[in-house]
Amino acid sequence: MYYKVTTSESGSAGALRMHSTPDTDESSIISSVPHGGVVQGYSVTPDQNGMRYVSYNGISGWVSTLYLTACDEKGNTTTTTTVDRQTNVLPPTTDSSSESTSNKGKTWLIIGGVAMAAGALMNAFM
Repeated sequence: MYYKVTTSESGSAGALRMHSTPDTDESSIISSVPHGGVVQGYSVTPDQNGMRYVSYNGISGWVSTLYLTACDEKGNTTTTTTVDRQTNVLPPTTDSSSESTSNKGKTWLIIGGVAMAAGALMNAFM
């Protein structure tokens, strides 16, 4: 995943410090990333202390997640599109306040807002 550095200032004053360890100790600074720079994040290394492990211009280190915005590799901000993958699953009538409802002899379970026939749910776990 790629991230754009979004600090409050441009130029060298807006550079984000890169650290060798996931902390903000002055002695661990190894490089910096300018405002608007694009870094590549590594999901195999979990965030620690509000810091994310990234690479920029061949140097890898830790930067503050407060100044990162998800983007593509060219720095274009990405948007999250919600895709509705439910097609013809919901029964014609549901009661969103209950956990299950019945329709034509079928029992529908509603889990996290998704309705599924009880039999289909059992098949999914077997």
